Amino acid sequence: MNDIIVVDDFITKDYADHIEQIVNEKDFPLHFRKGIVTNEDEHEGNVDGFIHMLYEVQKPVSPRFPLIYPMVLSITEATGIKWNVLERLRFNFMLGNKQSKLLHHAPHTDNYTPHWSAIYYVHDCDGDTFFFDQKLTEFTEEESYRITNENKWTIKQRVSPKKGRLVMFDGVRFHASSFTTTNPFRCVLNMNFS
Repeated sequence: MNDIIVVDDFITKDYADHIEQIVNEKDFPLHFRKGIVTNEDEHEGNVDGFIHMLYEVQKPVSPRFPLIYPMVLSITEATGIKWNVLERLRFNFMLGNKQSKLLHHAPHTDNYTPHWSAIYYVHDCDGDTFFFDQKLTEFTEEESYRITNENKWTIKQRVSPKKGRLVMFDGVRFHASSFTTTNPFRCVLNMNFS
């Protein structure tokens, strides 16, 4: 079984439009996060961004959680991947960067235990998600920092942001976002399951 599953038109067009409209509202709360990718501040690919946390520590933390949860419940049917516990659910926003020469941001996993991750693309833009051949199970957390700093990664697959697209993948697979160079920002919904 392929551990990177891409589902286009994952939700209805009206639902996708509504989510995009919500995150574009002027009063949609965002919180700045230095080093949105990893705790390794000195890594060139560890970019800053904004988040809106919907769910963490096994409880909703945003009044917008009920809007998104029906999408989460549809993942098993769409992907065939069964999950038991929703661990985290958040919107990630990264500002566009027309001058960036980085191919991708710092490769990472969202946590260090076996899990599944999913990314829902809120809008069309460039700024692909990169998936690498390397998996966390192949080396220790400390070794992953060394490999990240040496930037020795083999790209397995790239997935382009497309409104309504979902990509589900084995959470121990290293992945990385990249800057949009054509839009003001890149917005995704990041989900983690155990």
